[in-house]
Amino acid sequence: MRPATKKFVYIFIALLAIASTTLMTPSIQAQRKEHHLVLPPAPEDTAMSMLYTPLLAVGRAPLVDVLWMRATKLKEQGRIFDALQLAKTICKLQPKFAQVWAFMGWNMAYNISVTCSSPEERWRWVRNGYELIRDKGIPLNPNNTQLYKEFAWILFHKVGDFMDEMHQYYKLQFALIAENAMGTPPPDYVRVGRVRGDFYRDYDFAILAAVPETYNGIFEHETLDTLFEQYRFAGLQPGEALDLVDVPFNETLKWVKGLNRPGVSVREIGTLRDLLNVDLPEVRAFIDQLRLAASESRGGGGLVELMQENEDVEALVNKISENGFDATKPGVFDALINATRTNVLTMPDVPEELQDRRKNEFLNYLRGKDISAARRKLTQYWDKRVALDLDAAREQVNPYFEELRTFVAKMDDFGFNAIDGDTFLGIVDAVRDDVLELPGVSSAEQVNKLPAFMDLWEDPKYADARRALEAIARRKRVHDEFKIDMMRVLRTQNHFGMTFDFRLAETHALYWSNLGSEIGIDKLDPVDIHKLNTDRLEFYALQKMYHRGRLAMSPEANLGEPPLLQPDLRVIPTLVRTFFEISEDYLKDERNPNNANVSEQFRTGFVGFMRDSILASHEYGDDEMGQWLFNILKKEFPDPMYFGGYEAFLAQEVLEDRELGDYRVTLRRLQRLIGKALENYAVNEDETAALFMARARQVFDGYRERIVNERLDFDWTFEGIIKEAVDTSAQIFNRRATYLRVCEKLGVEPLPEKSPEEAANNPMGLQ
Repeated sequence: MRPATKKFVYIFIALLAIASTTLMTPSIQAQRKEHHLVLPPAPEDTAMSMLYTPLLAVGRAPLVDVLWMRATKLKEQGRIFDALQLAKTICKLQPKFAQVWAFMGWNMAYNISVTCSSPEERWRWVRNGYELIRDKGIPLNPNNTQLYKEFAWILFHKVGDFMDEMHQYYKLQFALIAENAMGTPPPDYVRVGRVRGDFYRDYDFAILAAVPETYNGIFEHETLDTLFEQYRFAGLQPGEALDLVDVPFNETLKWVKGLNRPGVSVREIGTLRDLLNVDLPEVRAFIDQLRLAASESRGGGGLVELMQENEDVEALVNKISENGFDATKPGVFDALINATRTNVLTMPDVPEELQDRRKNEFLNYLRGKDISAARRKLTQYWDKRVALDLDAAREQVNPYFEELRTFVAKMDDFGFNAIDGDTFLGIVDAVRDDVLELPGVSSAEQVNKLPAFMDLWEDPKYADARRALEAIARRKRVHDEFKIDMMRVLRTQNHFGMTFDFRLAETHALYWSNLGSEIGIDKLDPVDIHKLNTDRLEFYALQKMYHRGRLAMSPEANLGEPPLLQPDLRVIPTLVRTFFEISEDYLKDERNPNNANVSEQFRTGFVGFMRDSILASHEYGDDEMGQWLFNILKKEFPDPMYFGGYEAFLAQEVLEDRELGDYRVTLRRLQRLIGKALENYAVNEDETAALFMARARQVFDGYRERIVNERLDFDWTFEGIIKEAVDTSAQIFNRRATYLRVCEKLGVEPLPEKSPEEAANNPMGLQ
C-alpha cells in the first residue's frame, strides 16, 4: 500500500474512532451521573488569589492540593477556624474529596466545640459537625464508606460516649430532638408494666414505612404498591403471607426456617410482617386480597404442559432441579429470583468450602440474559397462580378516601390546613396538652367552637384519617431530622432481631455503619480499612446499647434534667448471635472438638460479656434469661466453675450478696441498690425502682440474720437508710421537682427548700 493511501486510511480510522467516541459520550455521561461521578461547577463565591487563579485554569486538582496542604499546616498550628474556612473552599471545589468532608465534620465536633464554654454552644458545633457529613458529604459521596464511618463515629463517641464533660447535655438534646420528631406516647400509654420509654423502644416505624411521603400519595395507592413490592421481595405465597401476620417478632427466624425454602430473606420477610400489621384501611384491603388469593390457589405442580410447550422453560426448570431446587413447588422459583437480588442463598448438598462459588455460579445463571424469556414465562405462570387483585383492593379503599377528604375539608372549616405536616402535628400536641386555640377566633368564641372541633377530632369515623395524616407528617419530620429511610429501619431491625430506640446516638451509629458496610460491599479492594472499621462500629454500638441502652427521660427533661441510662437486656440475644456470626469464618480454620459456635479468637470478649450479662439479668430480675445465657456459656467454653449450676455460679460471682458478715461491703451494696432505686423513681421507672428496693431489703435482712455481734448491727432501720439516701439525693438531683417526686413515692418528708442565698452559695444544690 502506497504511503499516501496509508495516510488516508489512518485519517479515516481516526475520524471513525472520534465519531464512535462522540456517539458513546451521552451514555458515558449518563453512567457518570448515575454513579455520582460528575463534579458541580466551580463555586462563584470562592475568592481566588493570583496563585489560585492560574491553577484553576489548569485544573481543580492542583488547586485542591495547594489548599489541602495549607489547611493541614493550619490545623497543625492550631488555627482551626482558618483551616475550617479552607476546608470549606476545598469541599466546594472538589466535593468528591471525602477526606475533606470528614475533616470538616471532625474539626467542628471535636476541635471547635471544645473552644466553647457553654453546653449550648458546644452542642451546636457538635451537631453542625455530624450534620455536615450526613447532609452534604454523604449525599455527594453515597458510595464512600469512610464518610459513613466518620459520621457514625461522631455519634457513637462524641454524643453517645462519656469522653466529653458535657456528654449528658448532648445525650439529652439528641433524645429531645428524636422525641419531637417521633412524637410522645398517647395519654393512656403509661400503665402497669409499661413505661414511657417503651413507646420509643418499640416504636411503630412500620406505619411510617407504609404511608406515602405526601398526602396526594394516599390517593395514588402508594401504600398498596409498597405492600405489593415487599410481598414480592419476600417470595411468599398468599397463604404463607397470611400466616406471617400472626408470627411474633422474635420468632421470625424460626418461622422462616420452618418454610424450608432456599433464597428467602429473614430481613425481607420480617419487614413484610411489620407492614402487614399496620392498622390502615389499605393494609386491611391487601390482607383481604391475600385471603382471596389463598383460597383460590390450588398449590404447586401443573408445569408439565407449559414445559411441553416451551423448551426454554423446560431447560430452566431442569437446570434449577440439577442444583437441588424444585421449581414446581409454589414459592421456590419466586424465592430464587429474590435471591438474585439479595445474594442470600444456601445450595443444597454442597460442602461449606464450595458454597460461595456454587452459589455465585447458579445466581449468575439465573440473572443471565440468555434465559430472560424463559424466566419471564415462568414468572408469569406463578404470578397467575398467586395473583392479587390490586384493582379490587383499590376499589375497596375508595370509601376511606372520601372520609379522608371530608375530614381534611372540615379541618379547613376550622382554619387548619391538615395537609401541612407541621400544622397537623401542632394540633396533635395542642390537643394532648389541652392548649388548643382555633385560629382567627376570638377568646369569647373559642368556648363555643372548641367543643365542635373536638367532636370532629375524636370522631371514630375519622380515626384512620387522623392516623394516616399523623404518620405522613411524622415520616417527613423523622426524615428531615435524621435522614433515615423508614423501610431500611425495618430491615435493619429485622436483621438484628430487635427493635431499636432511636433516641440513642448509638442506634443511629448502628444504622449508618450498617448502611456504610453494605454500600462498600462491592469494592474491588479486598481489604477496605474504612469498611472494616465500619463493621467494628456496628459491634461496638450494640455493646454500648447493652450497657446503657435503656434510656429514661425525666418529666423535667425540657428544663435540663439529664436522662437515665441503664443496661438494655433486649440487646443480649442479638449480641450472642453476633458473636456466632463473626466467628463463622474463624471456626473453619480451628479445631473445634466441642462443636462450639464462638471462635477462640473471641473467647476472652465472649466469656466476659456472657458473665456480665448473666449477672445483669439476675440483677434486673430476669433469671430465665440468666439461665439461658449460663447454658450457652457452659457449652461454648466448659469450665469447672460452671459445674455447680446457675445458682452456684451466682453465689461465686455476686460475693457482695454472700459476704453479708462484712459491714462495709453490705453498706456499700445497700447504698448502690437504693441509689439505683432513687434514680429510677426520679424518671418514673417505678417497677425497676421497686425491684432494686426489694433487692436492697433482701440484702439488709440477710445481713442482720447473719451477724453474731450486735455491735456490727446497723444504727438505722431500713427505712432510716432510705431516708438518709433520699436526703443525700437532694444535692444530686438537678431540680427540686424531681426530689419532691421521689419523696412522695417513698413517703419521705422532704427537706425544706433552700433560700436564694443558700442556693447561690451551693450551685450543686437544688434549683
